[in-house]
Amino acid sequence: MACLKKQLKDAFNLVCMEKKAEKLKRVAVATGVDLVVHAAGPFQRDDKCTVLQAATFTKTRYTDICDGVDYSWRAKSFHEQAKASGVPALITAGISPG
Repeated sequence: MACLKKQLKDAFNLVCMEKKAEKLKRVAVATGVDLVVHAAGPFQRDDKCTVLQAATFTKTRYTDICDGVDYSWRAKSFHEQAKASGVPALITAGISPG
């Protein structure tokens, strides 16, 4: 078990449950995070896509589990920014039919 914990620790970085863009940028740059998984909802209350913005700004891969329609449309508006950053941004991985 200790060997598995070390392998997991070496393979992944756990950042924080933070939605403030500037702090996220500092954490991502300082820790060398490979992937941001945004699961800090509820997304319906967010009027900005700060986590997505921070991830694309720092050229960090991104995914979220958003199930809010309005938020997902706002996130889609960052397509060109994410594309220009050269890293994938998978949004709305939490939407499921019915």
